[in-house]
Amino acid sequence: MRKNRPVTNLSVVLSEQISAKADFWIARPDVTKFFGLEKITYPNFTVGWVAEIDGSMLQTGCHEILLRVDLDKDAPILINSDVSLWIEG
Repeated sequence: MRKNRPVTNLSVVLSEQISAKADFWIARPDVTKFFGLEKITYPNFTVGWVAEIDGSMLQTGCHEILLRVDLDKDAPILINSDVSLWIEG
């Protein structure tokens, strides 16, 4: 059975060390189009989020990218993006 649990925080995590808070409720038409949701129109329907990480904090090498989802009263969930970020030295 599905439960509606409010997300209290989103963060992008690199290599399980560096984290940046994500602002959600950001309109991302590219995401809406990717998921085929362009035709859904009702008040307050927003798909997307954005986060910024200070690149000077990153060491050279490969970094795993995760999304940390904090839910009200539950342990956080880490979602693997299956994408890596490579920083050249």
